[in-house]
Amino acid sequence: MKIYTIAAGITIIALSVLLYIFVPLIEEKTVNLISISGTLASITGLILVFIQNSHAIKISEATQEAANTSRNRILSLFYTIDIAKLQKTIHEIQQYNRSKNFQLSILRMQELREGLQNIRCNADLTSILSEKKINALISTMSIDISTIEKQLSTDEIFVDISKLNDNLDSVLKEVNTLNSEIRYKGE
Repeated sequence: MKIYTIAAGITIIALSVLLYIFVPLIEEKTVNLISISGTLASITGLILVFIQNSHAIKISEATQEAANTSRNRILSLFYTIDIAKLQKTIHEIQQYNRSKNFQLSILRMQELREGLQNIRCNADLTSILSEKKINALISTMSIDISTIEKQLSTDEIFVDISKLNDNLDSVLKEVNTLNSEIRYKGE
């Protein structure tokens, strides 16, 4: 920008001197010189304003793009952390089911269901994993929780652990797919 300003100033001075020399009437030279210099300075000022404005727009666009990229990377990191928690929760639930510790299993399944509900409320994530699919997973989790709770209220517990863990595996599969997509988008 400094170079443009210096070049414009030198151009104005040079044009003013040339016009002063070549103006035919001596009496009008001073008035014409001031008038011409003022006009040239105004035109040069306008040109510089347009140049600066175009540079400012380019810088603004680049800044906005960098901010969006940073925002997307940060969001991807947060989503990945949340999904990693869901993955860990699924593995814990499966372990609780295998050890027949259904009370803890129910608590963790409720946390998992809440995590899936949070995913359903996030537009960025539902663009990757459809809301219909998330609703199906939430419904399955609710049914499994209800089944275990009913069984716990009876004297004899007949919980199909393999079915519960298979349902959790299907949730895990979708969560893993979601995680992979987020990581791919975040790069």
